[in-house]
Amino acid sequence: MTYTEQLRTFEWRLRSLIIMKRDGMKCVKCGCAKSVLQVHHTKYHKDLLAWEYPEKYLITVCDKCHNEIHANTPSGDFWNNMPLKIKKFKFSKKVLALFD
Repeated sequence: MTYTEQLRTFEWRLRSLIIMKRDGMKCVKCGCAKSVLQVHHTKYHKDLLAWEYPEKYLITVCDKCHNEIHANTPSGDFWNNMPLKIKKFKFSKKVLALFD
């Protein structure tokens, strides 16, 4: 399973929701809560699936900050030139209520 495919799974979507709720549903870098939020892996391990990372390696960021992070890392060129955009997944209020 490719990394992009991992990010489309139920397991990753659930894990990312848990991280977003932990971070108060806002970007940990700029504090924005009105933008599309994503979960960023601060470290990458080839032997772990996207949802298997410890929480300490996952942070919630807005789209702008996520792009800035990847633009300033050695893998920035890969992320900036990726032709396939990962679909944004929106959770319903009922799903979010499960984590209150």
